[in-house]
Amino acid sequence: MFDPQSTTIAVGTTVRATNEDSTVHTWTSSGHWDSGDLATGQSFPFRFTTKGTFSFVCSRHLSMTGSVTVS
Repeated sequence: MFDPQSTTIAVGTTVRATNEDSTVHTWTSSGHWDSGDLATGQSFPFRFTTKGTFSFVCSRHLSMTGSVTVS
């Protein structure tokens, strides 16, 4: 599960997704970003430059979803 599953941030904020689990995960938002496979301890930063709500998923575990709202 993503923690937090949903969050609100300001434009220009960089969010760093870090895999703290023992299995491979991704942090993916179709058309916006794709971290690729993240092994335990790896991270992926993404800077949000536009307002909106962005849904994301782990492409290896489709029940793992969340969203980032940028205001």
